[in-house]
Amino acid sequence: MNFRLLPFYQLSMDDWVCLLLSMDKNLFPSLDLSLEFLTFSVIAMGLIWNARKKHLHDFVVVDVLNIARLADKLSAEHVKAQRAKLLHAQGYNPNQKWKAPPSNWLKVNSDASFKDGFFVAAFLVRDSSDVVVQVAAFTDWAHDVLVVEAFAIAKAFSFLDRASIKFF
Repeated sequence: MNFRLLPFYQLSMDDWVCLLLSMDKNLFPSLDLSLEFLTFSVIAMGLIWNARKKHLHDFVVVDVLNIARLADKLSAEHVKAQRAKLLHAQGYNPNQKWKAPPSNWLKVNSDASFKDGFFVAAFLVRDSSDVVVQVAAFTDWAHDVLVVEAFAIAKAFSFLDRASIKFF
């Protein structure tokens, strides 16, 4: 047995899961990646444990590569299903389409993402025939996501004003 694995050799499945859960959350660039890794790891450990039992009790040899592929497939399906549940709970409707404004009007859509004081915001201006009139994205520092959302809308109106486009 590899000397580095020796301290972990006697750990139970519960101990392994607790070890994964207690990992430094800054190990991954995003919470999503951390949760994907945790999901994959728990599923892989369960499959490995079942393969171990089959080998010890039924003398069945299971291909490790197949276990890895199955763990990857099952974890991807699980993560996708959980994200769909979350979006549904938040009122997201994937069948909802963009609705054009009335003729001779413009529609401004904006969004912002905010983390640790840093934001990315964008706006998109389209006319009634879905033609993009202007699109812009920008980054900066701020302390409140609502301020950032308002800032994106203000930038869009500033563009419309500079372009002498009537918006009232």
